[in-house]
Amino acid sequence: MFTVNQLLQYSIKPTIKHWTAIKHLMRYLKATINLSLTFSKRTNKTLLEGWADADYENNRTDRKSITGILASVYGNPISWLGKKKTVVAQSTTEAEFIAMNICTEQLHWMSFLLMETGIEDSKPTLYNYNSRATTIAKQATLNPNTKHI
Repeated sequence: MFTVNQLLQYSIKPTIKHWTAIKHLMRYLKATINLSLTFSKRTNKTLLEGWADADYENNRTDRKSITGILASVYGNPISWLGKKKTVVAQSTTEAEFIAMNICTEQLHWMSFLLMETGIEDSKPTLYNYNSRATTIAKQATLNPNTKHI
């Protein structure tokens, strides 16, 4: 999905480079058509987990971040998203914090859905690689540097 998202940005005026990338993607899809996701119940895994990540100004055209999230149940991927943000983040921490927020919303919804089916979990686990964004998320007070988020 990430590759498709990247290529769609140039769908109005594609260049030879973009057409080459599209052909490469099509060859990849053809070669991997027999691959699939396998789901199993692993009781040693945390019931509900989420991973959040974002890049910061990686797109040189408009400097907008791309958010990526993945949510899993017993280690099986259930929900994922790769999306270009509509606004420019002011820092890596902000981009990661926004990704964490989106993933938290998804985990919250999934937690309620699991409760409706009679499966309860104490707390979903959220993983993120940006320690500053994690620290800000855990603070109960506003920080002058991040009050705009």
